[in-house]
Amino acid sequence: MTISDIFVYPIKSMRGTAVEEASVCGYGLEHDRRWMLVDANSKMITQRECPRLATLYPHVENSCLRIALPDGGEIAVPFGGEAWTEQQVTVDVWGHGYVGVVASDAINAALSEGIGASCRLALIRSDIFRMKHEVAFHDDSPLLVISQASLEELNRRSPGDRGGNTVWRRSLAARCDRRYPAARRKTVRTMRDSDRRPG
Repeated sequence: MTISDIFVYPIKSMRGTAVEEASVCGYGLEHDRRWMLVDANSKMITQRECPRLATLYPHVENSCLRIALPDGGEIAVPFGGEAWTEQQVTVDVWGHGYVGVVASDAINAALSEGIGASCRLALIRSDIFRMKHEVAFHDDSPLLVISQASLEELNRRSPGDRGGNTVWRRSLAARCDRRYPAARRKTVRTMRDSDRRPG
């Protein structure tokens, strides 16, 4: 068995970044879902409420979170310094409470313009979540793993363009000799869009 691809999702519910290698930390892949967007009431923002999140492309480069915008622009968010305030928010992620540090007004304004809705960027407090949680801003598991054969079969059976990782949000895809038994079934049960948990 070999790893065929690796995806990191720096900002929860935005597009993922394909990487050649990634460090596995106690909370999952390094930089995976360390950031998320919240509204004025500190409620998490996902693609369900704001589909335009899928058009922004975040990636980590040289100790900086860079967010590519659909118009070709970019928002640069350094890991430290004036990019962050001392304000903290408590965010509920499907029943799990997390503490995040809020970004500066300038960064939040740029992101709000980018998604067309008022938002704030939050960085998870690593010193707190490592004591209370096993994952960062994930829904449940730190790693989502699928076989490459099963992924290709799911894409083949799904209507429309389902080949992108926006829908099948895996962390790792593994190439092996055969599909897992679940992928050989005659039917595949998928969640309705209204039941899906984005990001």
